[in-house]
Amino acid sequence: MDKILANLHIVVLLLFAMGLYSTYTEYTDKLDAAEGQFNSETERLDKKKKEYKSIEAYNKDIERARVDLELAREAIEKLQKQLPSEVSNTENLEILSSIASALNIKNVSLTPGQEEDRGFYIAKEYGLKASGTFLQFIIFFERLAKEQRLFNVKNVSLTIGGHRQKGRFQMIDGDIRVEAYKYNSNYKESSGVDEIEKEAKTPDKPRKRRKKAKAAGDEE
Repeated sequence: MDKILANLHIVVLLLFAMGLYSTYTEYTDKLDAAEGQFNSETERLDKKKKEYKSIEAYNKDIERARVDLELAREAIEKLQKQLPSEVSNTENLEILSSIASALNIKNVSLTPGQEEDRGFYIAKEYGLKASGTFLQFIIFFERLAKEQRLFNVKNVSLTIGGHRQKGRFQMIDGDIRVEAYKYNSNYKESSGVDEIEKEAKTPDKPRKRRKKAKAAGDEE
């Protein structure tokens, strides 16, 4: 008994040491777990930051595209308003006829064609057949280009035909297609941003897996 009492302090120290070690082990386990959770949360936070930066950059790109497309839309509308609201066949035929007559171009035949809707403007074609010299047709095109009304020479065909050369200049036949334009009041130019944003937000559809074709000798 005396021996036990004499060594009691050793037993107490051992029990205390064991309890302290157990507490330390439990604490280190909790610390490791907390550290692992902290690292996991840090990685998740970094990922969210990258996602946010990506979204922020995307929003900036969209905003820049919105401004550029809006400017383009305004430019198209401005161009639209420079075109006449109506195409007058009488006036256009008179312009073509008077230029040809002033240049003494012969056998003039004018034919109005159909209108063609081309979005923000409508094109009206006119056919012109006549006979003259190459120089006369060149001057005809130059004068047509100087007209206040917008004309476009769409197609030109010049042939000698059955004309005999008289004097210095060879007579040729001209078959010309000229276009006049008017403003299309029914057309409204979209900026296109809404369509881009809608397309970006639409998730990609999963692709269907193709079934592998069975070999000729495979059993069904």
